[in-house]
Amino acid sequence: MTGPRTASSRVGGWALLYAPLSAWWWPAAPLVAVLALTARYRLRSATGAYARLLEAAARLHATDLAIQLGIDQTGPLDSALGDALTHQLNTCTPSPPTSGSHLRTYRSVAESLTVDGPPDSP
Repeated sequence: MTGPRTASSRVGGWALLYAPLSAWWWPAAPLVAVLALTARYRLRSATGAYARLLEAAARLHATDLAIQLGIDQTGPLDSALGDALTHQLNTCTPSPPTSGSHLRTYRSVAESLTVDGPPDSP
């Protein structure tokens, strides 16, 4: 799938390289326009094909994933199965503590480390 994206990027790169030339030589301007439109069309086509491929793979393997995760599923992929998979695979990060035991522990450690002055020398 990287071949079509690479080709469209290459055509877009040529359009960018010819763009400054169009300021000095007017026939380069239509060439820049044609290259830019061609690159846009090719990139959108490659992206659409890749999206269809990903959707087909997800639909193909969703029920197998549900079975491996222990979710009871007998039919094809539907919104209930999608919600169950999302709930099972959701990885949310915990928020930092604003109050509670962690904050109290930090404060007590910080208070125990306060120093009143330099140690007495003998």
